[in-house]
This record gives sequence, C-alpha cells and structure tokens, in this order.
Amino acid sequence: ELFTGLYGALVWQLLQDLDNVGAVNGELRGIGRSMGGRLIDEMLAKLGNSRVGSFEEAVATVVEQGLRTFLGTQAQASQWDSGKTSCRVILEDVPMLEHTEVPERYAGLQYCTLLSGLIEGCMEQLGMQVEATEVDGGEGAAQRAYVADLRLKSHKDEEYPYKDDE
Repeated sequence: ELFTGLYGALVWQLLQDLDNVGAVNGELRGIGRSMGGRLIDEMLAKLGNSRVGSFEEAVATVVEQGLRTFLGTQAQASQWDSGKTSCRVILEDVPMLEHTEVPERYAGLQYCTLLSGLIEGCMEQLGMQVEATEVDGGEGAAQRAYVADLRLKSHKDEEYPYKDDE
C-alpha cells in the first residue's frame, strides 16, 4: 500500500509541476527506464546469473522472475510471434493500480507507463532495444492488470574485452 500511495503522489506531483500529460508520460517512462537498469542488476545478482542469451530468455527473466519478485505480482509473456521478436506482457493484480481513478481531464495519461519504461530499461541493460506499448487488455481483463506489447528493435551481442579460451 505504501508503494501505491507513493506512486500516486509522484504522478500527481508531476501533473502539477509539468501541467502537460504528454510530458508526464515521458517523465514516468524515463523514471521507469532508470529503475529498470538498476532492477536487472539486482535481480541477476540475486539469481546468480550474469548472462541472458535470446530475447525470449531475457523476457522470461525480466518479466516472469524480476517483476514478479520486485512487484509481488503474477507476470507472464505470451502471444509470441513466429520469429520470437515480439510478445504480449501481462502483469496481473498490479499494486499501483489499486484504488486508482484518473480524472477525465487527464484522459491521455498513461498511468502505468512507468512499467513500460521499467521493462525497456531492464532489456536495455541486457543489450536489447525494445519498445513496450501499453494496450487495453480488452473485455474480461482485470481492472488492476497491466498489458503491453513488447517488440525487439535491436539486439547488440555481448562484447568481451578478453577471450574466454585463452
């Protein structure tokens, strides 16, 4: 509940300071990207894993392990395309959406765009440029769910300053 209240206060303060919904969306995404870079380092250290190979493995690590661990919510990646370069990410029962109503005058506010930025920041630390686009979950989707389409834009192979076989 503390996180929920603090996040709501952060969004409200940004709306007051910036007085522009588009600028607030950008700021929230930027904050999320910064958090994501730190979250993935912490998560990989806890898991004892320093390498993630494919996009599919990275998404599983970030979404299904990292977000579940740090947000305490069920998370999954599904609806993969045939090339395994895009999928749908679903976080169920997101705490920051509890007791949240966005006034009509802020209709363009993407309240959960911090989560999009968080995923992008994590993936960027793993050498993958991705785009997370929040989508409406459709009918039957839980009120407190975050749903986004995740698309791989580029994947930079890991480069080492040394050779493993020497």
